[in-house]
Amino acid sequence: MAVSSHSWRRDSFFILRRPEVQRRTGLSRSALYDQIARGEWPRPIKLTSSPNGPSGWFDHESDTMLAARAAGKHGEAICAVVEEIHAVPASPAKKGRGRPRKQVGMDADIA
Repeated sequence: MAVSSHSWRRDSFFILRRPEVQRRTGLSRSALYDQIARGEWPRPIKLTSSPNGPSGWFDHESDTMLAARAAGKHGEAICAVVEEIHAVPASPAKKGRGRPRKQVGMDADIA
């Protein structure tokens, strides 16, 4: 089964809060955040500008991660899926509103 990280090309987006991600994955809160720290689960997005405000995950990111796990991916293969998720903007129609993209090349040192 091929896992596509380009499932973000959708007409609508749904945000999952942490308890729903835990319910879908079966992970405890600490296990979820351990996976995020190791690069094995996508970082949540902030839903407000407040530093302590709510955050969540796009449902399709959670679906992509669960599909990758179901396909038998672990370790570096899972980290590669997470990196690919983080490299894709949240919506092609709303440039600058997705996750920050890594700068590559000579301009990376200046930015």
